[in-house]
Amino acid sequence: MSDSKWWYGIAIPPALELLGHGGIAALRAFGGLTPGSAPVALGFAFTVVIGLLLIPVFAGSLFFDARAVRDAGGSWTPNPWAWGVGGLLLPVLGLATVSASLMVPIGVVYLWRRFDRDATAPAPDSLDTVDVTDTTDNGIDLGASGRGDDTEAGEVDADTGYDRPISRWWYGVAGTVSLYAVFAVVAALVTGPFNPVGVTPGSTSAVVSLVGGLYLVVSILFLFVTAPIFAVCLWLDAKRLREADVWQPNRLLVGALAVTHLSTMVVSLAMLVTVPGAIGYLLFRWRRVGLFA
Repeated sequence: MSDSKWWYGIAIPPALELLGHGGIAALRAFGGLTPGSAPVALGFAFTVVIGLLLIPVFAGSLFFDARAVRDAGGSWTPNPWAWGVGGLLLPVLGLATVSASLMVPIGVVYLWRRFDRDATAPAPDSLDTVDVTDTTDNGIDLGASGRGDDTEAGEVDADTGYDRPISRWWYGVAGTVSLYAVFAVVAALVTGPFNPVGVTPGSTSAVVSLVGGLYLVVSILFLFVTAPIFAVCLWLDAKRLREADVWQPNRLLVGALAVTHLSTMVVSLAMLVTVPGAIGYLLFRWRRVGLFA
């Protein structure tokens, strides 16, 4: 069984969502609150917003845990991309269509499959795993890569490819772009139907409109936090690939893209340039060296 702890990120968001909906149900049942009252509407809106903010955490945890389970060599080999992308899109689609996140059923199905004894047992036809922590074998130095040669970890081997990922800095680029997409969809769902003009103070619409405004404030703060992460990760990933001599991204273009994205903290419309640029960078990276190199 994989010793990955990413499954915590799969279990906690659905649990918080259930807790929030349970609290709303308790307010209705024991608090004497009508379904349309302001406290119930505020609690529901708060639960929805918190759930939306946790969707990227849920999806990322699905991706990394599925990859760890697959690499553990059990009889169940989940597709990390299928689970990760599904864990990102299906909850948003559920909120847009049935006003309910689908994190709970997705999380239950995945965790049930992950901890099933038959699924996590070693595959019957798998070969025994070789421990490469011992760098010697009958007096022969296996080298840093454990393959019996002098290939350093992170360098390219002509026969077997990469010994280990050259750079993981691209995670920061892909992660922020994914979060931007989620925030854009959520902003349309939360703020689109509600116009603060003409809303009666103290009404349910006023409470929900207030939550929509708060969400916009959170989105702006989120931009301030992620813009430097995006820029630094982009620059360091390109720098690492150049040092490994596997791809030579243009310093001027990468630097201009990173600096331009920093300006989104002041001019958010700059994302119309930087986000497509980041997607293009990731596509070129995938074609040249592979995303996981």
